[in-house]
Amino acid sequence: MLRTIEDLLGLEHLNLHDGGVKPMIDVLDPNRSEWHYHAVPSFILRAETALPLPPPSDEELALAPVHSLHNARWWADALAGFDFSREDRNNADRFNRVLWQGLMATSPTQRFAAVLTPPRFSRN
Repeated sequence: MLRTIEDLLGLEHLNLHDGGVKPMIDVLDPNRSEWHYHAVPSFILRAETALPLPPPSDEELALAPVHSLHNARWWADALAGFDFSREDRNNADRFNRVLWQGLMATSPTQRFAAVLTPPRFSRN
Protein backbone atom coordinates (compact mmCIF):
# COMPACT_ATOMS: atom_id res chain seq x y z
CA MET A 1 0.00 0.00 0.00
CA LEU A 2 2.90 2.34 0.71
CA ARG A 3 3.96 2.14 -2.95
CA THR A 4 0.47 3.17 -4.03
CA ILE A 5 0.41 6.13 -1.64
CA GLU A 6 3.81 7.28 -2.90
CA ASP A 7 2.61 7.00 -6.51
CA LEU A 8 -0.62 8.89 -5.83
CA LEU A 9 1.24 11.72 -4.08
CA GLY A 10 4.02 11.83 -6.68
CA LEU A 11 6.70 10.99 -4.11
CA GLU A 12 9.94 9.14 -4.69
CA HIS A 13 10.01 5.58 -3.37
CA LEU A 14 11.58 5.26 0.07
CA ASN A 15 13.57 2.14 -0.76
CA LEU A 16 13.93 -0.72 -3.21
CA HIS A 17 11.08 -2.64 -1.64
CA ASP A 18 8.60 0.18 -2.21
CA GLY A 19 9.76 0.68 -5.77
CA GLY A 20 9.70 -3.04 -6.57
CA VAL A 21 6.25 -4.04 -5.35
CA LYS A 22 3.16 -3.91 -7.52
CA PRO A 23 0.99 -0.84 -6.83
CA MET A 24 -2.51 -1.49 -5.51
CA ILE A 25 -4.11 1.08 -7.75
CA ASP A 26 -6.70 -1.41 -9.04
CA VAL A 27 -8.23 -1.49 -5.54
CA LEU A 28 -8.92 2.24 -5.79
CA ASP A 29 -10.73 2.07 -9.15
CA PRO A 30 -14.28 3.42 -8.61
CA ASN A 31 -15.39 1.92 -11.94
CA ARG A 32 -14.81 -1.69 -10.87
CA SER A 33 -18.00 -3.67 -11.23
CA GLU A 34 -16.92 -6.37 -8.76
CA TRP A 35 -15.01 -6.20 -5.56
CA HIS A 36 -14.45 -9.01 -3.08
CA TYR A 37 -13.11 -9.08 0.43
CA HIS A 38 -12.53 -12.23 2.42
CA ALA A 39 -12.03 -11.74 6.16
CA VAL A 40 -9.50 -14.17 7.62
CA PRO A 41 -9.61 -14.98 11.35
CA SER A 42 -6.25 -14.66 13.07
CA PHE A 43 -4.28 -17.62 14.33
CA ILE A 44 -4.75 -16.27 17.84
CA LEU A 45 -8.53 -16.50 17.54
CA ARG A 46 -8.22 -20.06 16.27
CA ALA A 47 -5.74 -21.19 18.92
CA GLU A 48 -6.91 -19.35 22.01
CA THR A 49 -10.68 -19.07 21.78
CA ALA A 50 -13.61 -21.40 21.40
CA LEU A 51 -15.25 -19.30 18.69
CA PRO A 52 -17.04 -21.32 15.98
CA LEU A 53 -14.71 -20.39 13.12
CA PRO A 54 -14.69 -22.02 9.67
CA PRO A 55 -11.73 -24.29 8.92
CA PRO A 56 -8.66 -22.46 7.58
CA SER A 57 -8.10 -22.31 3.85
CA ASP A 58 -4.86 -23.51 2.23
CA GLU A 59 -3.82 -19.85 1.85
CA GLU A 60 -4.30 -19.25 5.57
CA LEU A 61 -2.31 -22.36 6.45
CA ALA A 62 0.58 -21.07 4.33
CA LEU A 63 0.84 -17.89 6.43
CA ALA A 64 3.21 -17.75 9.35
CA PRO A 65 1.21 -17.96 12.57
CA VAL A 66 1.25 -15.13 15.10
CA HIS A 67 1.02 -16.16 18.73
CA SER A 68 -0.10 -14.06 21.65
CA LEU A 69 2.35 -13.69 24.52
CA HIS A 70 -0.51 -13.28 26.99
CA ASN A 71 -3.72 -14.96 28.07
CA ALA A 72 -7.28 -13.71 27.63
CA ARG A 73 -7.26 -11.97 31.05
CA TRP A 74 -4.23 -9.88 30.05
CA TRP A 75 -5.92 -8.84 26.80
CA ALA A 76 -9.18 -7.99 28.61
CA ASP A 77 -7.29 -5.80 31.09
CA ALA A 78 -5.09 -4.18 28.41
CA LEU A 79 -8.08 -3.36 26.21
CA ALA A 80 -10.38 -2.21 29.04
CA GLY A 81 -11.73 1.21 28.23
CA PHE A 82 -11.40 0.86 24.46
CA ASP A 83 -14.58 1.38 22.45
CA PHE A 84 -15.07 -1.17 19.67
CA SER A 85 -18.72 -0.31 18.99
CA ARG A 86 -17.68 1.44 15.77
CA GLU A 87 -14.49 1.98 13.82
CA ASP A 88 -12.15 4.86 14.62
CA ARG A 89 -13.35 5.39 18.19
CA ASN A 90 -10.01 4.60 19.84
CA ASN A 91 -6.70 6.36 20.08
CA ALA A 92 -4.70 4.60 17.34
CA ASP A 93 -1.32 5.11 19.03
CA ARG A 94 -2.55 3.66 22.34
CA PHE A 95 -4.25 0.72 20.61
CA ASN A 96 -1.18 -0.07 18.47
CA ARG A 97 1.02 -0.05 21.58
CA VAL A 98 -1.26 -2.59 23.27
CA LEU A 99 -1.12 -4.79 20.16
CA TRP A 100 2.66 -4.48 19.99
CA GLN A 101 3.12 -5.34 23.67
CA GLY A 102 0.75 -8.27 23.35
CA LEU A 103 2.51 -9.75 20.34
CA MET A 104 6.11 -8.49 20.41
CA ALA A 105 6.98 -8.26 24.16
CA THR A 106 8.96 -5.03 23.84
CA SER A 107 7.84 -1.52 23.08
CA PRO A 108 8.36 -0.28 19.51
CA THR A 109 10.78 2.36 20.72
CA GLN A 110 12.94 -0.21 22.52
CA ARG A 111 12.97 -2.53 19.53
CA PHE A 112 13.80 0.12 16.94
CA ALA A 113 16.23 2.06 19.10
CA ALA A 114 18.64 -0.85 18.81
CA VAL A 115 18.20 -0.97 15.05
CA LEU A 116 18.48 2.77 14.47
CA THR A 117 21.37 3.48 16.84
CA PRO A 118 24.53 3.80 14.78
CA PRO A 119 27.37 1.50 15.74
CA ARG A 120 30.20 2.97 17.77
CA PHE A 121 33.61 2.51 16.29
CA SER A 122 36.66 2.49 18.47
CA ARG A 123 39.83 4.14 17.26
CA ASN A 124 42.90 2.06 17.86
